Amino acid sequence: MLNILKNRSMNVTTTLITLATLALPSIAGEKTLVDYAPHGPTKKEGDFGSLTGTQSSWTPTAECETIQLKPQLPQGLGSEVNATLGRQIVANGGKCISFAQSTNHRFKKEDQFFGHFSWIAASRWHAQENEILCHLFVTEDNTLTGKRIPLHTWQSQPDQGRAKWQTDPLADTSLIHQPNALGKLVFIEFTSTAGVGQFARLDNVFLAVKNPRIGSLKAQKSPPVTPKIAKPTPKPSIKPTPTSRPEALVGLGSITIYLRNK
Repeated sequence: MLNILKNRSMNVTTTLITLATLALPSIAGEKTLVDYAPHGPTKKEGDFGSLTGTQSSWTPTAECETIQLKPQLPQGLGSEVNATLGRQIVANGGKCISFAQSTNHRFKKEDQFFGHFSWIAASRWHAQENEILCHLFVTEDNTLTGKRIPLHTWQSQPDQGRAKWQTDPLADTSLIHQPNALGKLVFIEFTSTAGVGQFARLDNVFLAVKNPRIGSLKAQKSPPVTPKIAKPTPKPSIKPTPTSRPEALVGLGSITIYLRNK
């Protein structure tokens, strides 16, 4: 009997552990926002499209009127074009060259962004002073030109030489505390600190987001499972079956009494 109780206790414990495990959220998921071929299965304009085919999804920002796409350099990265970043010469107005695009992702609590991009110094780029800046932001009206709410800014690594492409990380942002940005579209933008007539070329942009909520929406929508343990069935009370002994005693008693009276 003791062994049976122990087995039942172990079965209940196992059931509780299994149900508790099923109720736990999934491991943090990741979602690609910007990518390039062949790095990712689906190209998302991280290589700026092509000169003759795909129209680039990047939009000029600041003073720029058009995004400047250049044919890939002989020592390029394999894509057809790359984008020019910097500031035009005085003859062309000295305007800043920068560009951005929507990631089609709405900012969520616990979002953490990461990725990388490749670049190479071009005309008159000053290795000691110039740097590329990558910005993440949202806007109040979810348009590129709306009032910005900044999320994060990365800085490029020191220039490794004009003749060599380098890949710089967009290091993990960790958690971004920006309550006003929740639910709004996230934009990515590239700018630089270049002076007039100073340029760099940019290519192979990769950006992703990770969040414990990605891939575990079903677990979050479902309430926690509370295991129900069946109550033990009460044992029926056993009443003793009456025997003929009391009746015999009564009979004997009556007979005894009858004999005495006689």
